[in-house]
Amino acid sequence: MKKIAFISLLLVWAMLCSGGLNAATVTSVSNGNWSSTSTWDCACVPAGNDQITIAHDVVLDLDILITAGFSLTINSGKSLIGNTSTRRIGFTLSNAGPAITITNNGTFTIGIINRENSGGDSNDDYVFDNYGTFNILDNSDCNGTSSSFSLGTGTFTNYSTGIVNSGPCFYVGGGQ
Repeated sequence: MKKIAFISLLLVWAMLCSGGLNAATVTSVSNGNWSSTSTWDCACVPAGNDQITIAHDVVLDLDILITAGFSLTINSGKSLIGNTSTRRIGFTLSNAGPAITITNNGTFTIGIINRENSGGDSNDDYVFDNYGTFNILDNSDCNGTSSSFSLGTGTFTNYSTGIVNSGPCFYVGGGQ
């Protein structure tokens, strides 16, 4: 009996260390604010490494920080819109993947998407596929040290149906 309990505890510890219990799949269930638990099927506010599907019109009413493993899909005809022109999605680099992915099939309006200071290089991949309308609003910092849209070593692909509305601070860096 003690051996079974020990093995069970060991398996739980291994899952926690590998991040297996940390990420969740979260889908909007109604129009509403990102910060409102009633907007999401989990009755929670999504975490920075969750796999999120926007199936309604959601207002990003707070800045968020995303990490490796995060994915965001905005469905066709739906939207994720920041409530201010400087609303920010920041991302951190961990040197240990998996990729951060954003797929926009609807309307995505944000003030800033850029990297947090990580203290080093990263092996993570950042992939942004735009099939819808992507609006980047904040153009206050174009001095080369920061920009409104910055993927660093990521890939931004604007497909034939995609529309990008941006000022001069749109930077993909070493990516494609």
